[in-house]
Amino acid sequence: MKIGKFASKNNVTIDTIRHYMTLDLIVPEMNGSQYDFDERCQTDLSEILHFKSIGFSLQEIQTLLIFKRIGRLTGYEKSLYYQSFFKQKMNAINENMAQLEIMKDKLTHAMKRVEATLEKPEHHSVFGIPFSFLSQIACYKCKSTMIMSEGTVIDQRLVKGLLTCTCGTQYTIEEGILIVNSEDLISTHTDETRASFYVEYYIIHTDYEYLNNLYKSFEWAYKNIPFKVYENKTLLELGIGHGFFLRYFYDTIHSSNRYIAVDHDISRLKWLRNSLISNPTTFDLLLIACDFKKIPLHNNAVDVLLDISGSTNYAFDHPEFLLSELSQLYNKECDLIGSYLLFKNFSKNSRIEPFLRDHFKLKPVCEQISKLKFEEKLSYMSNVVTRGGKFEDFFVEGENIFSFICYGKRWG
Repeated sequence: MKIGKFASKNNVTIDTIRHYMTLDLIVPEMNGSQYDFDERCQTDLSEILHFKSIGFSLQEIQTLLIFKRIGRLTGYEKSLYYQSFFKQKMNAINENMAQLEIMKDKLTHAMKRVEATLEKPEHHSVFGIPFSFLSQIACYKCKSTMIMSEGTVIDQRLVKGLLTCTCGTQYTIEEGILIVNSEDLISTHTDETRASFYVEYYIIHTDYEYLNNLYKSFEWAYKNIPFKVYENKTLLELGIGHGFFLRYFYDTIHSSNRYIAVDHDISRLKWLRNSLISNPTTFDLLLIACDFKKIPLHNNAVDVLLDISGSTNYAFDHPEFLLSELSQLYNKECDLIGSYLLFKNFSKNSRIEPFLRDHFKLKPVCEQISKLKFEEKLSYMSNVVTRGGKFEDFFVEGENIFSFICYGKRWG
C-alpha cells in the first residue's frame, strides 16, 4: 500500500506518517522508488494511535515497540511488561492530576482576585479637557487663543462643546477629546469591542524579538532619562496610538505636569480614553485628534517633546522630517525624548521609497535633530531584528532594523 492510501485509510496526514518513519515507529519496505506499507505497518500504526490516545508520548511508544520487536515477548511476558509499564504511566498520571488540582485551586483564587479588581466602580471618573489646558489651545491658522462658545462642564473638565477663534476656525470636543478637523482623521477600529482587545491581539501577532526590543528600549529610557525632574511642564507626545509609552511611564509623570497626546486616528484615542476612565491619571491629560501640521498649540508651548515613533510613522508617507515641521511649538529650553525605527540596509524590494529613506538612516536623522538645536545627551541603539509580524510589516526579508533612542536638550 502506498503512503497516500495508507495515511487516508488511518485518517492521518502523510506528514504524520513520515514523522513516525523518521522515529522508526513505522518501518515500511522500499519497493522500487516508493515505500510499501504492509500489515506490520498497520499493526504498528494502530498501536501508536492507541497508545497516544491514552496519554503515552512518542518517546514512550518507541520504548514499548522496541521491547515488542527485540524482546520477541511471549503473550504472558508481554502482558507482564505492559502491566508494569501501564502502572508506571498510571502513577505518573495520578501525580500529575494531584499537581493539576493544586494548580487549579491556585488559579481559581487568582481569577477571583482579578475579577474583584474588574468590578465596575459606582462612579466612573470624568474624562474631559481640564481648564488648565484652555489657555494653551490655539488656532492652528492664526495662533489666537480659542474661546469656548458652548460646552458641557463636569468637575472642571470640558467633556463636550465647541471652541471658536475670531478668524472663524472651530474645534469640537466629543467625549472629552479635542477634534481639530474631522476630515483629516482616520478610524482603524470601527468596532469598539474589537478595539479593546487590540493590545492583546498586537502582542500575539508581533514577533517576540521585535517586542523585546521595544521593552528594552523603554526600560533603558526609564532607567536613564530623568523623567522625575519634570514638574509643571507641558509634555507633547506625537502619535500616541494605543499609549504604549504613556502606560509604561504612567507612574513616573509628576502630577503637576500637563500631558498632551496627539494622533490622527480617532478610534485609538477613543480606546485610550475608555481605558483611562477606570484608571485616571494623576496629571492633566489632553487627547487631541488632528493632523500633525494642525496641532492646536501656541508657539513655544512645549517643554518636553516625546517623539515616540511619531516621526517614523510620518516618514512612511512624507518627505519632510516631522520635527522640523513643528519647530515653532518647542520653547528654547525644550527637551527631546525620541525613538526612531531605522534600517541597517534596504532590500531591492524595500517598501520604503528611495526618496524617503534618509528618514530611516541613523546619520541623517541625527543631523535633522541637531539642526533643530537639540544636543544629544544620551542615546541607545537596540539589537537588530529581521521580522516584525502582522502589524509591523514595513520591512521585508533581507532588511535589518533597529531602534534608536535619543535624549537631547535644546541649547538656544
